[in-house]
Amino acid sequence: MPGAGGWRLRTATNEEWIAREDHVKETKQRFSFEVRRSEARNRHSRTISESQSVC
Repeated sequence: MPGAGGWRLRTATNEEWIAREDHVKETKQRFSFEVRRSEARNRHSRTISESQSVC
C-alpha cells in the first residue's frame, strides 16, 4: 500500500497543481519585495547614523 502522501499527490488535479504553483510564485514575489524594502530601510538608517557620527 502506498504512503498517504504519494497517493494524495497522484489524485491531485491539474487545477490544484496550478493553484499551488501560483501561490508559491506569489509568496516568492512578496518575500523578495519585503527583502528589498528592509534593505532600503537599513541603508537609510545607515546613512543617518553615518551623518550623525560626522558631527
